[in-house]
Amino acid sequence: MYLTGTVQVLFSPLLTGVFLTAVLACSYSGSEDPSIDDLRSFAVPPGNWAQDGIDVFYGPANLHEYVNGGAERYLGYGFSGLYIADFTNSSKQGTLRVEIYLMDNPANAYGIFSSDRSGRDPGGIGSDADLGDYLLQFWQGPCFVRVQDIDLSGGLGEELAQFGRKIGAAIPFPAGEGRPRLLKALPSEGVVEESICYFHTHISLNSFVYLGDSNPLNLGMQTGAVTAEYALGRSSRKYCRLVLVRYPSPDDARKAARAVKLSPEAQSAGLVDISTAGNHLLTVFGDAPADWFNRIKLEIADTLSRFQEE
Repeated sequence: MYLTGTVQVLFSPLLTGVFLTAVLACSYSGSEDPSIDDLRSFAVPPGNWAQDGIDVFYGPANLHEYVNGGAERYLGYGFSGLYIADFTNSSKQGTLRVEIYLMDNPANAYGIFSSDRSGRDPGGIGSDADLGDYLLQFWQGPCFVRVQDIDLSGGLGEELAQFGRKIGAAIPFPAGEGRPRLLKALPSEGVVEESICYFHTHISLNSFVYLGDSNPLNLGMQTGAVTAEYALGRSSRKYCRLVLVRYPSPDDARKAARAVKLSPEAQSAGLVDISTAGNHLLTVFGDAPADWFNRIKLEIADTLSRFQEE
């Protein structure tokens, strides 16, 4: 659902610029933290493009008014605020919409970016970017940015990339910094790179492995998790889905392991096996044989032990 109109301010009074800045000050160590007003200054268009139409802010309380049915996905990544503006060019057909989402930390900006990728990375835009025929997405610092050809006019791929480069240059956070550390625990052999996703909630996990609403893994903002698809051998067309979760305590990890083993949804999803190492839980779904799981389990446990030594 898209909005039309001119200038609108639809930001919750519970999340004013002052409040948001205070929240972010607790989350970042940088000299300057972005405020909701800063998001407007990041929306820098390339030459010959001018703002036209909406100029909107949203907060957690009313995000559902814009992303109807999809707000929970963003809230599950520490969503703090959203700025939206439309831009037109007299020599081009179509309108480009810029959406700049402010998350509570860079890891969550990476996470929301990683949750939905389908294009190619053009390079030189943000920390990672994904460019399709009608949409550019990228993350940088605590910002997740979408630039879209909302008229589906086509032929604006280069313009989408130009917007991305201009916006990325305006965001005062270095590209490439802030990736979730848990990503380093994923084995590299056989991983399908574009399938890697960092997340917190069972709503996000259900997009990859459907375990229903019972949330047997007890996922939430208190947990951090990564998932990825793996090819089982170079010539094999079989794949499996690995899920690695970090819990507040080892006891939390063990309780979740017991719950998943008893979950009918997990069995229906093709549960291969489950294992815990300290406050981490590893589970695999799909066609993976037992020896593959055991090898991956040991490799991940070794990596996690080195995390503790650092």
